Amino acid sequence: ENIPRALPDNMGCVVDTTAWEVPAIFKLLQKWGNVDWKEMYRTFNMGIGMVLIVSREDAEAIKADLKAKNEPVYEIGHVTTGNHEVITKGGVFNE
Repeated sequence: ENIPRALPDNMGCVVDTTAWEVPAIFKLLQKWGNVDWKEMYRTFNMGIGMVLIVSREDAEAIKADLKAKNEPVYEIGHVTTGNHEVITKGGVFNE
């Protein structure tokens, strides 16, 4: 829900759910609650605490700065044309 609000009207994005390891707590919640995996991704952040949308030109410098501060960095997708549309792929979204 937050990513579309950060995008201009003519932009969308693709998110690849295989770009990071889902923390164990979410796997336990899914199992204990018998929650569909797609619903888990709609409801929870699945371990992604913050998303930065940056230009291609700035991406490497920003990643290096975050890593220097011991922050985990995952490149989870890319911007596309579209009207705030988020396309989720990978894992359960390819079934």
